[in-house]
Amino acid sequence: MRRRLGFITAILLSATALVVAPGSGAVGQPGCVAGAGPIISGADGNLWVGEANDDEIARVPAGGGSIAEFPLDLPFLERKMVLDPDGNVWVSSSFRSLSRVTPTGTIDTFDLPVAADTTLSSANGLTVGPDGNIWVLRTMNGDDRLTRVTPGGVVTDFQIDAERPSELVSADGFLWFFDDPGSAMRLFRSDTAANVSLHKTFVFNGPNFHDLITGPDGALWAINQSHHALDALVRIPTDGSDTADFPLPVADGFSPRSLTAGPDGRLWLAHSSGGPKLIAMTTAGAGTVYPQPSGMSIAALTSGPDGNLWFAGGNDVGSVDTSGALVSSRPLPVSTGTAIACEASPAFGGVAGGDTITLRGRGLDNVTAVWFDAYRAPSFSVVSDRELTVVTPAHPRGRSVIELDTVAGRQPFNAVFRFAVPPVAASLCPSLGSTSGGYRVTVSGEDMDLATHVWFGTTPTTTVAPVYEWHTLIEDKLHVFVPAVSRGGVVKLRAAGPAGLGPEGATFIYQRNLTGAVGAGLCTPFKTVGELLPST
Repeated sequence: MRRRLGFITAILLSATALVVAPGSGAVGQPGCVAGAGPIISGADGNLWVGEANDDEIARVPAGGGSIAEFPLDLPFLERKMVLDPDGNVWVSSSFRSLSRVTPTGTIDTFDLPVAADTTLSSANGLTVGPDGNIWVLRTMNGDDRLTRVTPGGVVTDFQIDAERPSELVSADGFLWFFDDPGSAMRLFRSDTAANVSLHKTFVFNGPNFHDLITGPDGALWAINQSHHALDALVRIPTDGSDTADFPLPVADGFSPRSLTAGPDGRLWLAHSSGGPKLIAMTTAGAGTVYPQPSGMSIAALTSGPDGNLWFAGGNDVGSVDTSGALVSSRPLPVSTGTAIACEASPAFGGVAGGDTITLRGRGLDNVTAVWFDAYRAPSFSVVSDRELTVVTPAHPRGRSVIELDTVAGRQPFNAVFRFAVPPVAASLCPSLGSTSGGYRVTVSGEDMDLATHVWFGTTPTTTVAPVYEWHTLIEDKLHVFVPAVSRGGVVKLRAAGPAGLGPEGATFIYQRNLTGAVGAGLCTPFKTVGELLPST
């Protein structure tokens, strides 16, 4: 049963203006946008899973039994869910509404107040506050708000002074969220009257914090997603004492996600580079990696009512015990004849086509043709209902949404594949530096963000890092750490990536008797790898 309700009352209040120092940061969450996720544990022994493909929420009994699905009124865009004190599940399905789902599946949708000229908005955080109310962190064309919704649906809107706020959790009697004003990330604290104050500023070179949660020790924890071995968990005490950064025990990165407090007192997260895996970290920073079966997709995690860790991803939901062993995995219902491909591996290849990639999802044995925009794959092979191998067609440079033909018709909204050219190192900043190397420059050009090797003349380096600005990976740019050379001089840059070796491009000048790079202050301050450096 679904009911749609207007907001009962909306009071616009302006919170106290914040006096803070300038700063910047970026937040991003990689992962499969199609299929199952998020997932939370209900008060009734069930798991609740959001289904992005069908705009539904599924009730999954932890002990087995039939899965029930309930349609939502609006697209499942924000993918955030919380459980209120009465056992209801709240879903932020878009910035304009909030849905309450009872344990029996009755859905009430509450409209949230928005300005008449609002065109670009998002719900960046959802939590149950210390007052038992539902709180939503929203941003609308720069109009940032904390919105309080009582269990009965009474809505109160508070304007806040923040810059692109993100994440929202409740801890130590307060609400907590990040923002990003320019060159640092800031953590704010708010009481339940929306009196907001700055708690801590973080100056760092890593691209983003995300997945802010309250840990088993009462501190705040987040993923500091940087690059390869520098990906870390950061512990942030609510009393203002020093933070701690704990590197993840993996050497490949860009994919940590879905941080959650596990049933065993450890912090768990999903990771997919080099194959699906779970990582468990103690609050002292000791980490353990638990590889999972090939093809398994983990988009979201939660502690279940049975003492296991539950996951959702692709079109599956299942559980893993605290030793990392798979306990159960079952598909969510799929309409007859349909197919879902939520992951392409690898997710990029050359514009000439001919690359063999793997699609993973559900119902893939129903596929009769695979399309990359208007370009049909020349061949594919069904491995199972969960896996296809596909040969890519020739395609213009750029991103392509994969579509699948089945007897039920065209299946859109699947994984995205990127067609690339050999990386072109067309320009760099700065372009003058010491022969000692070890400093970074930013190289720009077609598909440079996919480069894995860069040569300065004949001297190679593989120490590279992606470029982020706010939530977004910046394509065609790459941070490169300059290799040392024995003598000064002028060299040409060249790069290689998944589409091959690119041509010679920009010029770099090595010079003795310099320290680092010259002119770095004139370059755009995009973020790159680095340690987390608390500044306040």
